[in-house]
Amino acid sequence: MANAGPLTNSAIALALLVAVSGCASAPKDLGRADIGAMARDRGLPAIDDVSAIDAGLIDRLIAKPLTADTAVRVALLNSPDLKARYARLGFGAADVYAGGRIRNPVLSLAFLYPNGAGDLSQNSFGLTTSLTDLITLPARKKLAAAEFAALKQDVGSAILDAAAETEAAYYRYVGAQQVAALRAQVARAGALSRDLAARY
Repeated sequence: MANAGPLTNSAIALALLVAVSGCASAPKDLGRADIGAMARDRGLPAIDDVSAIDAGLIDRLIAKPLTADTAVRVALLNSPDLKARYARLGFGAADVYAGGRIRNPVLSLAFLYPNGAGDLSQNSFGLTTSLTDLITLPARKKLAAAEFAALKQDVGSAILDAAAETEAAYYRYVGAQQVAALRAQVARAGALSRDLAARY
């Protein structure tokens, strides 16, 4: 004769349903698409996945005449700080995955055989799960999602800072080149004036 123990069939079904609905998956592409969209919304050039670029990409970019967009893109692809921040996205995604899960339920079975004639065998089963995990699951999911969103904002902010610094450095470089070209022309004009004065 089967004995359901303290849990009824409906309670078991409810526990299994909650356990299945509590399972979470890691964020798709670890949030990189969201960060790329944030960068594009702020007018930055296309940002590749800094952790998966091929070695010749930067060489191909700098082989052409340097523009502000190219300089920003090279800086973003070649930044060790941004590579480290992108790596942290993986840890944040793992936290989101862990925050949406509960510990595996434990299934227990017991078979009791009679010692004497006339006694009936007793079979029982039980399903145990963490009530704390079930109660705190929604809060843990929200907290993990909020922390992951903050991490994506942090990476996006670092991208904007790096792009702004690179663009400012690029325009300082262009300005320095123009000043150097102007001084070279002044020097040539001075040399011609001196030569002309020496002839007279």
